[in-house]
Parts: sequence; C-alpha cells; structure tokens
Amino acid sequence: MRGEPVRSSDEGSSLLEVLVSLAVISIAMAGLGSFFITGNLAVAHSRDVRQAVQVAAGGLEEVRALEGSSLLSGRGPVKVKGQWDAALTGPSRKKLKPYLSSMKMASDPEIKDSASTVGDEAPLSTATRTVTVGSATYQRTIYVGKCEVYYLRGDDCVNPDDYTAPPNKAEILRYFRVVVLVTWPGKNCADATCSHIASTLVSEAAEPTFDSNPGVPKVVTSELTFYVGREKSYQLDVDAGKPLYTWTIGSRPSWLTAPTAVGYVTGTPTAVGVTNTTLRVTDSNGIWDERPLKLTVVQPPSLAALPPSKSLVGADVSLTLAVTGGVPKYTFTSTNLPDELNLDPATGVITGRIGKAGAYPITVRVVDANGMRSDPMTFTHTVYQPVTLAALPAQSVNLGSAVSVTAVAAGGDGAYTYALSGAPLGVTIDAATGVVSGTPTVPGRYLLKATVTDGLGGTVSQTFELVVATTTRLTFTTPNPVGADRTSVAGTATSMALVTNGQSLSLGNISYTVTGLPPGLTLNSGQQTITGTPTAKGTYPVTITATSTPPTPQTAVLNFVWTIT
Repeated sequence: MRGEPVRSSDEGSSLLEVLVSLAVISIAMAGLGSFFITGNLAVAHSRDVRQAVQVAAGGLEEVRALEGSSLLSGRGPVKVKGQWDAALTGPSRKKLKPYLSSMKMASDPEIKDSASTVGDEAPLSTATRTVTVGSATYQRTIYVGKCEVYYLRGDDCVNPDDYTAPPNKAEILRYFRVVVLVTWPGKNCADATCSHIASTLVSEAAEPTFDSNPGVPKVVTSELTFYVGREKSYQLDVDAGKPLYTWTIGSRPSWLTAPTAVGYVTGTPTAVGVTNTTLRVTDSNGIWDERPLKLTVVQPPSLAALPPSKSLVGADVSLTLAVTGGVPKYTFTSTNLPDELNLDPATGVITGRIGKAGAYPITVRVVDANGMRSDPMTFTHTVYQPVTLAALPAQSVNLGSAVSVTAVAAGGDGAYTYALSGAPLGVTIDAATGVVSGTPTVPGRYLLKATVTDGLGGTVSQTFELVVATTTRLTFTTPNPVGADRTSVAGTATSMALVTNGQSLSLGNISYTVTGLPPGLTLNSGQQTITGTPTAKGTYPVTITATSTPPTPQTAVLNFVWTIT
C-alpha cells in the first residue's frame, strides 16, 4: 500500500512571501540608489574644488610674473570701484569681506582721469574671466589693493586707512594684497554658487639703493608712549650716519630697558606719568647726536562695557562703542559681526539691519595709534520679531453689566504697555496686563481700539466692537447697533434712517449730532436721516449721538465705520 507523499518545508514560496521579498529588495535598492547619487555628487564637488584651486593658482602665477610696480597698471578707478562694489553685494561677499576690508582700494596712479573706465584689458584685468578646465567652467576675478605691516605691532597686513602708521617709517612694510576669487555653479553650495579664494602679498618697495657717504647721524625719535601694565617695544630711529649705532638714554626710568645693539627699547610701566630725558646715538665713526626724548605713560585702551542691546527684525541698528585710555586715533574691529551689520573702524559705530530673529553675541576690540590692543569686549544683540496683537472678539453686554476681554500681544521684546481709546465711560484697560474691564454707563455701539507698545517702540492696534444694550434707557434701534458698519459707492446717492426707542420710553424731543460723515453726506434733522451722494472714496469713522431733553435727559451713542468704495 502506497503511503501519502510527505510535503517538504521548502517546497515553494507563497505569494505573500514573494511580495515581502520584492518589497525588501525595492527598499534596499532605493537606499543604495540614494547612496550612489549622494556619493557621485560628493565626488563631483571634490573634483570641482580641486580644479578651482588650480584655476586660482594659475591666477597667482600671473601675479608673480609681474613686478610689484606693474600690478596696478591699466586698472582705472571706475572699474576698480565697480569690481569691489559687486564683490561686496555678490554671493561670495561673506568670504570676500575680510580680505577686502584688510586692504585699501587702489588703481593705477598714472591714470589721472577719475572717470576713466579702462581696466578690462589691464595685465591683471578688472573684468571677470571665464576659465574652462575639462568640461567645467569657472569664473575668475582678481582684486588688487594696498596694505601695510607694522612689524613691531604684529604680522597682519592691514588697511592703512584704518590704522595710524608708526612715526618711524622703518617700521612700515608696504605690500600689494592680491585676492583671486574663483566661482562655479554647484548644488552643494549656498545660492547654488561655489567659491574658492586664494591670496598673496607682493612687496611694494622698490629695489634698495646704497649711498657711500653716510653723513652725520641725526636722532629722529623724540617721543615714545608706553602703557600701564602692558609691555611695549619700540625701535629707536636715526637718520644718516654709519651703522652700527650705539644708543644711550640720559635718565632712564627703572621700568625701561636699556637700548639693545640694534636700537630696541622695551618698557612695562606701573603708573601714568611723563619723563623728560635725552636720547643720544653714536655711529661707527664715533660721530654722535643727542636730542630731547619724552617718555609718556598712559592707560591702555579699554572698551566700555556695552549692555545687551536689542532691535526688531529689519529695523535700523545703531550702536556706538566708547573707548578710554590709549592714544587716538583708534581702530575698531570685530571678528564675529553678523553679515548684515557694519562696524565703522574709525568711529566705532555699528549699523545695519538684521533680517532674522535671534541672539547674536558680538566681540569687539580697539587698537590705538601705537598698535596697542584692548582686551576683547563681548555683548549680545538680540533681534525680535515685530510685536503683534491678536484680534479681539466683538463684545455685547447689557447696560449695567461688566465688560471683560483681554488684549494679547506677542513678539517684540515682551515689555508691553497697553492703551485703549474709544471706550465708553466706565471701561478701561490695564496698561500692564491688557485686560479690558469695567461697567459702561452709556448705551450704544462703540469701536474700541486697543494698542500695545513694546520696549523697542514697536506698536500695533486692533479695533473691536462693544455694544451696550438696554430696553429701559435711550438706545438706537436703526441702524442695528450690532454690525452697524456700512458701505456705499462714491457717486451713488444713499441714505440712512436714525431711529431710537425714545418713543416707547415716552422720551420727547430726541436730537441728533453727527461727526465724521463722508464728504457729500449730511444729517437731515427734521427727517432724522442721513442723506446725500458721497464724493470721495475712503474709510470714515462716524459717531452719532442721540439726546433726549428734560425732564428725563438721556444719551445714546452709535459708533461705526462708513466705507466709500
């Protein structure tokens, strides 16, 4: 007898298992696809950067092929300024700004016409050039400016317009700073524009000349300034004479070192004061010269602490840094100023408009005329969204009942002050909390305007309706106080009847007064109507007051907005 066949556990897959397997494979392939795409983009970007470095290096080679005196050749003032202006507003402005701010704009001194537009054909063109490497296209721009190194103060090459040069000209090294900007389109970069920057310094000095007749030495240094608690060095300056020199200070303070063999002195004084002494130099021929020397000690420059500042998004910012001590003129700097702000290096005034809310820590320093730096001072500038006020719902209460509604502000700096206008007697607003409360004493319709002002001076208002209803005192029945606002068309006749409940209350001689009517409309007291043809488009707040005469004088008020379209 044949037995039943045994079914193997791996005989086959069900439809469900097949579908699950396909889903897993699809998910895996989708992930791998994204991985490969991202990887390819990264590889392409890396290749583009390497080629951009080559393009920039080629620009620097063109610079090195020229003598320093030829770097500005053919670069006219108009083209140079246009080139810099475009750089400071273009997509690479954030990267370029530190370079351009550290050098003085310069053009060919041989071009005397200030309106000359030459420059595109200069050896270092002011125009942006297109450079193709393989299948990639790059835009290359070369900027040339002047900077100076005051080597006893530091190694930085700085904009000479922003700093006071040392009186000893031997302490000044003059350079051209050349900046090469290379840009290319790229999805991985901000504004879809990638950039690479390279720069170099080229000496501005001419080849040295030598004089076989050294002449008689003459002391040039006449005054030196030192700073309490800070070490400061100077090189003594002599004109003519035969090197090497020997220096002697007549009456030297204890805090001042004796001059070195090459004429350096260093001092770290402990108190403010002035010392008058003499300075003698003797050259290698034994010829000497002696002059008066004034040693002045002052406090080092210091920035006054700036309290936390604040502004609204898009609002003008104006902050002034105050400095004490040091020697004018001062140069102010910042390493982390937001892009939208500018610091005037000469005045210490920070201006601009910031377009994004947030807290911005800002660190600033000041350098005096002798290159002495202050300690860094950091403060926080906070930018807030403009203050807003939520719409207030229409209110309706019976005469003798209390009103209670709250004006709710947001944004701004949170230091809110509330105000209310157009309210009936008995209704007020809490200036600190925005709570509108009270019991109105005169029936009618009122348009209340709640206003909030924050600590930055930002202000905003919302208008809402308050209807005070009654059946026992004088009030308007036509128009209906609820939703009484009205719209009419300019040039088309219109009318509005005025009706109160005065007759039902046995009140006689109801009189009306109206203010704020649109031009062309008038009150017809005899017929208790407002009639006419409006002549001017606009929005007009209208107030109508109804008053009964003794022996039972009563008053009702109706406020509404009449819009003429």
